[in-house]
Amino acid sequence: MTSRELTEFVWLVLADETPEYDDLLLTVYGMISRGEQQEVGRYVTTFVTNAVAGTDQRLPSVPTSMRYYLTYRVDWDVIAKRMIKMAEDLNEVACAYIRTVARSHAIGEMRAYIDTYAALYGTVSLSELIRTMDKVEDPFDPEFPLPKPVREQADQVCAAAVRAFGPKTAYAGVFRFAYETEYVSYGERFARDYISERMNK
Repeated sequence: MTSRELTEFVWLVLADETPEYDDLLLTVYGMISRGEQQEVGRYVTTFVTNAVAGTDQRLPSVPTSMRYYLTYRVDWDVIAKRMIKMAEDLNEVACAYIRTVARSHAIGEMRAYIDTYAALYGTVSLSELIRTMDKVEDPFDPEFPLPKPVREQADQVCAAAVRAFGPKTAYAGVFRFAYETEYVSYGERFARDYISERMNK
């Protein structure tokens, strides 16, 4: 694999709107805002190397020897410049913020619901929840919209993002979609993991 191919591979792994990518994007935005742009390259290199090398279980597992190639074969200037460019796009930054908050909300809602369900019906009944989730074919079916409190929550988060980062309000639909998709998809993944954790205790 050439240096250019490895660089593109690292970027594809990173820039997939994962929690890690959003965390990095918001951090880089903050560093630029504080006038620390010269530190971005080193921070991005360390952050991405640690992530891709397997320190985070939510990213693909890569052999430890990969760290050598990441350190010496990846063009980190390219990665850093792309992250800076993304961090200067306020719409991208707002979406990263919105997805981050949506994940936090989803975790809280799912944890509370599962804990309450287990308290009412017993831990063994949690397997029924997984079977119910398996039957849901399309969580974005217009016939089954998200509950009103969640939709109102999404509106509040999107409005806060516009106030904080100042992107064009014309992107409101994009922001709302970012919240709802992340809330549903991340919430479902968290729910499955949390149910398994509760059942294995």
